[in-house]
Amino acid sequence: MTFHKGLSGLLSRYETLFLLSLALIVILIYTNTIGSPFIFDSRNNIESNPHIRISKITLNSLAEAAFKSNARQRPLSNISFALNYYLHGYNVVGFHVVNILVHISTGFLLYFFVKSTFRTPALRSRSGDYMWISFFTAAVWMVHPLQTQSVSYIVQRMTSLCAMFYVLSILFYARFRLSGQQKTKWWLLSGCILAGVLALASKQIAATLPVFIFAYEWYFFQDLKLKWLKNQIPLLTGCLLLAAVIALALLGGNPVDGILEGYKGRDFTLTQRLLTEARVVIFYLSQLLWPHPSRLNLDHDFPLSNSLTDPMTTLFSIFTIMALIGLAVVMARKHRLLSFCILWYFGHLVIESSILSLEIIFEHRVYLPSMTFFLIIVLLVYRWVKPAWLPAVLLSAMVTVCAVWTGERNAVYSDRITFWQDCVDKSPRKARPYNNLGVALA
Repeated sequence: MTFHKGLSGLLSRYETLFLLSLALIVILIYTNTIGSPFIFDSRNNIESNPHIRISKITLNSLAEAAFKSNARQRPLSNISFALNYYLHGYNVVGFHVVNILVHISTGFLLYFFVKSTFRTPALRSRSGDYMWISFFTAAVWMVHPLQTQSVSYIVQRMTSLCAMFYVLSILFYARFRLSGQQKTKWWLLSGCILAGVLALASKQIAATLPVFIFAYEWYFFQDLKLKWLKNQIPLLTGCLLLAAVIALALLGGNPVDGILEGYKGRDFTLTQRLLTEARVVIFYLSQLLWPHPSRLNLDHDFPLSNSLTDPMTTLFSIFTIMALIGLAVVMARKHRLLSFCILWYFGHLVIESSILSLEIIFEHRVYLPSMTFFLIIVLLVYRWVKPAWLPAVLLSAMVTVCAVWTGERNAVYSDRITFWQDCVDKSPRKARPYNNLGVALA
């Protein structure tokens, strides 16, 4: 792919201006959430959580907030809520401002991560100036309506904070491998490790990071060589063991019993959840492609799958997932980046969309996986759409539509009654939205 030199030069010269303009757009479309109240789990984990109500910043107060709160396996997120409370109590404005800033920072990091990836040995020889692709990937991701649950729903700072440090960690790794200065390399590697630890301290989904750093190395620095992979079996085993140790630490001493115990309080079985999640993962893809506010909901009433053919879409979804993963494997050598993006999407849904006894569906789970989904879209637009100026026009239109829909979706967060009425309207057969609407009305 090649791009018009004039456009490339313009973007290089005004790169900072473009990113600041994007930040301003994000601020504008999230402005109407600044006064939005604590909703659902935000009330349990923040508003009704005595452990974050710190009056002094000390090691003891921060440790209590980190490890005595409900989500004690997410200590950094708890500390961030405690610091918000220390500064302004339960004034929701401060909580929302931090969430928006985290989201903007993550978008910037995504931009630099994509840009750095195009400088790797696997892509450098085939690339021109890819700043436009990096920019539009970050732009569409940042303004996409599906991200509202990770930004406007205050407690899901756990997700956005984790994603921010996760991308920072893998960005540090990319820069570490690209750097030619030995002293700088070790600072970058240290930053990679520290950011990875902070991501894990924000939310457990960061347990996949060692595996994806390994995959990133193999894809973009080792040219997918099987000989290198065979030589690195001990390292790969170490990465998998590290992920397993993290998982064991989070699940407790007996993970099997812990997982099965969780289903005792659910109205679905482990088998039903596994089958249903195949449809959920495909549903997420449909939301990414068509994110109209009418399709977004905090409390989806998602029908369970009782077998491979009940409903029939279960088998279709499983086949689609297997076909896409197979496509990623087959196209890996010729279409390296597209292959990695597909594996990124499915790989980052493995923890929350598999065997754990979590709720069936939540839109914030797509926050991290969706990053490379939009890179695929932008890549395909630039590859197939001609003339050279048209991709920027089409993608700008996409950003505009997404921004408008995000603002519309955010209006639902204005107060508890409006929010839960929206859930009732979209999930009329589910009890919880009615119950929460009743509480809000009372």
